[in-house]
Formats: sequence, structure tokens, C-alpha cells
Amino acid sequence: VNKCLPDDVRILDFERVTRTFCARTSRDKVRYQYMVPSFLFCSPDETRKAFAVNDADSASPSDKKLTPMEASRLVQDDVSPDVLKAARAELLKYRVSPETLQQLRDGLQLFEGTHSFHNYTRRIGADNASATRYILKFAPLEPVLVPGSDDQPETQWVPVQVTGQSFLLNQIRKMISAAVDHARGVVSSDLVTQSMS
Repeated sequence: VNKCLPDDVRILDFERVTRTFCARTSRDKVRYQYMVPSFLFCSPDETRKAFAVNDADSASPSDKKLTPMEASRLVQDDVSPDVLKAARAELLKYRVSPETLQQLRDGLQLFEGTHSFHNYTRRIGADNASATRYILKFAPLEPVLVPGSDDQPETQWVPVQVTGQSFLLNQIRKMISAAVDHARGVVSSDLVTQSMS
């Protein structure tokens, strides 16, 4: 069978199972890996600088706290495509520091164990037992550089692996988002912990 598979896919072992076995529901744990671009770890100030360096004409919102909706409207309405392209090129040069990687590791470890993840999915209340999940391990791996091309520089990505019994809809993406915000210093450990109670 391995001769028919691509070089990066291999069957290492197989196991005989009953007809009623279902790999999705009969497993005792599952592991997922997500790739996070390193520029997501830029501080709010570094992100503002990437846009400010390339857009001297527009009004700078650096002194004002923006909601996500306001920031989205600002980018859609007030930032030219040339500025976006230049800011993107600037942000792709960002490399995650060992300190930031440790902050990410600390943030991800907050999710390990048994918790209520009602805030990390939708339409499930805090009192619903189905929101309780068990995470065995949640950790970043060493960053990797993905080669660029003529029109795009090489980019750094941080692989993040999570192993747990089962997950809710959108749970992993939302946990990674909270851990990234923790690593950026915009969300405290206490706030992340409180979100699971």
C-alpha cells in the first residue's frame, strides 16, 4: 500500500477491528496540529508600526483603543491596497522570540486537564455538562520557516499540537486564539482560566 501513497504519507501499522468500529467515535484520544503564522504574535504596537511606516497620509489610530469591528472597518475603508501590501511584507518578516514562545507555551498549558469549554464553542451554556472536555497535552513545537517565492518572503510558522479525548465545534481555534493573545500580553492567565469556569 505504501508504494501507492505519496512520499510524505505512510502506513506504519494496522489493527483488525470489528465491523461496528468507528475511528471517529471509538477512539480514546485524538491529536490535531495547527500552524500559526508568527506575525500573529506581533504586539499591538508592532502591528501599528507596520501600517504607520507605510501610510504617513492616513490618520493614525495608535492612541485610541479599537474594537475588532472598528479595526476591521478602518482596514476596509481607510487603508489603501498599497499600504496593505507593504504592511503585509513588513509583518511577514516578524520572527517569534523564545520569550514569546514560552508565553505561548504557558498559555496553552492553561487549557490542559478537565475544564468547561462553553466559551470556546457556540450555543452551549456554562451549566451544560457537554461543554466539559479533557485535554491531555497542548503545546507549541519549534517554529519552522516556509520558503518564499519571488513575490513573497519566507515566513515563519509555529506548529501547535493538541491531544485530547474530544473537542467541541471551533474549540481548538478559539483556544489557540486565546493563547496567542496571552503570548502577545493582551490577555492575562487569570482571564483565560476564568473563561473556563
